[in-house]
Amino acid sequence: MAKTRPVRFEKQLLRYLLIATLVPTILLLVTLWYYQASINLMVLIFLLLFCLTGFCATTLYQRINYQFRTLSNLLEGMSHGDYSLRGRRISEHDALGQLVGQINDLADTLTKQRFVAMESQLLVEKVIQHIDVAILAVDEKQHIALINPAAESLLNVSQSQALEKSIDAIGAQS
Repeated sequence: MAKTRPVRFEKQLLRYLLIATLVPTILLLVTLWYYQASINLMVLIFLLLFCLTGFCATTLYQRINYQFRTLSNLLEGMSHGDYSLRGRRISEHDALGQLVGQINDLADTLTKQRFVAMESQLLVEKVIQHIDVAILAVDEKQHIALINPAAESLLNVSQSQALEKSIDAIGAQS
């Protein structure tokens, strides 16, 4: 059994636009034919409607792609830790404007949380540096991530020698 690929959202919207314009166009042409309008008038109306529909379809497709790619880039930047990017809200009353607003609010919240986390980390590091108890922090690979002065003097190593080294390499046991 052949696997069908889902239709992209933008193409679904284009289909709806074309269906919405095709039905009235056909009805208009049938009405003109019924009332025996000249063939030149019918061809002219058909060409005008065809050009107008083509213009609207390409414009709609480009705008939808632009908006979705912009939002995708905003979210990708946030997933990589860049919370400085913001989307421009054209209107707050439509769904897209609300979505952009929510993404901007999320970026603001993540920026504040990052700032609080950095402040907390600096405070903890400050306390650890001044406490008179030997403290070593290791990462998941058993490499030293943090060492305070009491641990330096206990192990007789400097911070520059110990950081990023294996805990076994400096003579400490895990």
